[in-house]
Amino acid sequence: MKILLLCFAGRKLLRLVILMATVSLLSFILLSLSPIDPVRAYIGADMLRVSPEQRAIIVERWGLNDPPPTRYLLWLGQALSGNLGTSMIYNDAVIHVIGIRFLASITLIAFAWVISGLLGFALGDALIANLRVVKVPFHAILWLYHDWHLCSF
Repeated sequence: MKILLLCFAGRKLLRLVILMATVSLLSFILLSLSPIDPVRAYIGADMLRVSPEQRAIIVERWGLNDPPPTRYLLWLGQALSGNLGTSMIYNDAVIHVIGIRFLASITLIAFAWVISGLLGFALGDALIANLRVVKVPFHAILWLYHDWHLCSF
């Protein structure tokens, strides 16, 4: 039984690794084929103020002169080692920015989960109490739920 469970977990882990590798490769290919110049997108309206030398420095720093397979392998190596780069907006490590936003997101999710659970319990209890007073049969409740469930988009 343990061997079957380990085989199942191993297959699922292998599929996850293949999926992650495929998604990262396809994302990289799509970004590489994009008609948008990353340097121009980064600089924006100040493109006229940037000299060709400054633009060349940015291109060299980002490794845009390297062939795409080399850039992908360098990026993959950095990502696997935990270095996700530096956020251009926050000028901080991406992993740190994600950590801060992740904590705020988890807090909001937990708060919403508790509120929805309490409201769902209270409203469900009130609905059941009202249906008992009106004497609605149980199969009618299931029928209504089934129809509402099918009609919700």
